[in-house]
Amino acid sequence: MSPLVSVIMPAYQSEEFLLDAMASVLNQSHRELELILVNDGAKDRTLELALSVKDPRVRVIDQPNQGPAGARNKGLELAQGSWVAFLDADDLWLPQKLELQLAAAAGREVMVYSDYQMFQGDQESSPKSFTFCPWFERQGDLYRQLIQHNFVGTLTVLLPKAVVDRVGRFNQDLFGPEDWDYWIRVAKEVPLVYLDQPLARYRQHEAGISKDYGRYEQSLQKVYDTYLLTQGTKEEISFGLWLFYRHMAHGFARQKAGRKALRLWRQALACRPWVKENLLSLGYVLFKGFGP
Repeated sequence: MSPLVSVIMPAYQSEEFLLDAMASVLNQSHRELELILVNDGAKDRTLELALSVKDPRVRVIDQPNQGPAGARNKGLELAQGSWVAFLDADDLWLPQKLELQLAAAAGREVMVYSDYQMFQGDQESSPKSFTFCPWFERQGDLYRQLIQHNFVGTLTVLLPKAVVDRVGRFNQDLFGPEDWDYWIRVAKEVPLVYLDQPLARYRQHEAGISKDYGRYEQSLQKVYDTYLLTQGTKEEISFGLWLFYRHMAHGFARQKAGRKALRLWRQALACRPWVKENLLSLGYVLFKGFGP
């Protein structure tokens, strides 16, 4: 019998892209699924549009705003499938995403994830393949790699509900990296399986949660404090902090906070002063942070 997959979709102020996201789930080649859409206190037409989709596989939940972690937790509470996947209401899946991942899992207790594409604007934009952290292994026991940096895209994940039940819920005290914290905990329990092909599309737009970089930075620091700085080796800490400061420098540069970005870049440089990527990173910080 084909396994039921519970797809959890948090939705907040998502009217512009919601129906496309829902269609990408409901049009999966793997038909045995339930789409649990959690309207997380949206004040636009998100709820109205979600309720307009007349597919018996759709369940719409309306709740006060609790953020992405709270919305995902509500979905996990209601999930009836033997497998769980996540998609935000502004992103998309490719049609064979679930089918290929279930085949790769082959019934094992593993977390399956994949590459994905990034694009801007509508679906006709030209996407580009995007892979986090090429320095890390992609398969197997990846706990020690994951405590250094997040390279798992939430929109690509498929994992057994039995593993979710053991790991628990997303940490609602974190803003932004609650998914990274969760994948670290999952990686402590089960191996990861990576499909080296894009199975989802991540939409870049101005309303993204990572735009509040001050709060995001604080939450990232909490994750590093919890795992890497208490469990990492000297080399893992050095490398993980280099990635952290570099990542945040680029984020603040995109916000035109050039001075803050440059300070973070200098902290990254102090962690690994000999790597050539520092020069490329400096160019990015100067261009994005101080340019037009």
